[in-house]
Order: sequence, then structure tokens, then C-alpha cells
Amino acid sequence: VNVRGHARDVDAAGDLAVVAAGSHLAVVDVSNPASPAVGARVPLCGLAAAVEAIDAGVAAVLTPLGLSVVRFDGAGCEVLSNVWFLPGVGETWTADVTRGAGEGRAAAGAAACRGGGRCSVGTPRLLDVEGRVAYVVRGRRMFAVDLADPTSPALTGPAALPVDVASFRVRAGRAYLVGARGERLVLDLHAWPPVAAGEHDLAEWVMGVVHGDDIACRLARGTLEVANVGSSGSAPGPPRNARVRLPDHPGRCGE
Repeated sequence: VNVRGHARDVDAAGDLAVVAAGSHLAVVDVSNPASPAVGARVPLCGLAAAVEAIDAGVAAVLTPLGLSVVRFDGAGCEVLSNVWFLPGVGETWTADVTRGAGEGRAAAGAAACRGGGRCSVGTPRLLDVEGRVAYVVRGRRMFAVDLADPTSPALTGPAALPVDVASFRVRAGRAYLVGARGERLVLDLHAWPPVAAGEHDLAEWVMGVVHGDDIACRLARGTLEVANVGSSGSAPGPPRNARVRLPDHPGRCGE
């Protein structure tokens, strides 16, 4: 199915799939898997790097400028609010919240990003959700965004992290981090700022590797990586036997 744009991430919500594609969020009806149908699309402020369905009808989408909260169903979708993450001096970041699409706020955010040079598109693994709380990592900082009211997100953070994070996942109140230099750390999120809770051996899961029958794959920086792992069901590292580069289609806010 053609969702028009560079598909970086996907999540499912019942019979609908939400796809981070180009500078849009696309909704796909998968009630008939043999014939999926693309439905509504909503423009975002920058390339969509990751998407997480919060519950039926609400999704969080990560972009270089922040987090867009989108209402969706089979008939349409709209941006309810935005959380903007802006780089400061050194490792500092600031954030604020606006309702609606926020095109005017996006222009100021884009200027700050160009000046700071740290608002890259990122990867799907710098956003994760547990319950109605979205966790976002920027550099060595983590933000928590409570989406109980998706029109008015409640922001907590930033909390300093001990490493530059390449990927992380959240489960049962703990964040499992893989650092840019291979560090494997666990943080307890029941406290804020989070506190160290040891190390882990779950790097493949954290890095987004998905296993099938004798293969493993992941989507990383616009490239689908696939490895034949045989009957063992595991690979020694991220799968790299084959790569397919997906085309990029950048867009501007509101396009």
C-alpha cells in the first residue's frame, strides 16, 4: 500500500494502522489484510520519525521539532496539540506546549533548531509510550509527556541521562537504554528524575529488532535491514544481511 512518503514507523490500533510517512501521519484501514486501504492523512511540522498509538483514536508522532498529538479514526485525523523541544546551550533543552497544529510556533522552533544543529529526524526508538505517558529522548535528556488530556499535554522534565541514547524502550515503569557507545542501562521511572537500576541484556529488543520464521529485521534510519538467522531465532547483532533504502520526501509544516 502506498502511503505517499518515506514510511519511518507504524503502529496498530484495532483495525487501523497509523504510519509515520514523510511529513504526514497516514491512517490505513487493515480490517481486510489482503486489501488495506489508505484513509486520512494529516500534515505535521517536519518529517515524522516515529509513531505510537496511545489508545484507540489518539497517536503521538515524533518529529525533529517535538511531539504531535493526533486524533484519528477511519474518517479523518487532526493535530490536537504539540510539544516543542528546542535546543539550548550545551546539552540543555527547553520545551513548551501549544494546542492545535501550531504552524506559527513551528517557524520559531525551526529557526532554533537550525541555530543549535541538534534537531535531527531521529529514529523510531527515541519515543516510547506506557499507558498514557509518552517518553521522548533528546540528546542526554528525557521528557515525560502525560497525554491523559490529549488537547493539553502535561510536560515533565527534562531529566539528565548518563549517556547519549541511541535507542530505548519502556516497560513496567523502567526504561531500557542502549547508548551510542553500546551502553545498556536500566532506569527506574517511578522516580523523577529517573534513577539507575542496573544493566540489561536486551539490546536487540531495545534497538527494534523483530523476529520472524528464520529471519530478523528492523527499520533503522530509513533502511530496512534483514538477516537470515536460521533456526536459532536470534542474531548476534542488528541484522545486516540485506538492506533496502527507502526514499525520503521532506516537507514543510502544513504541506
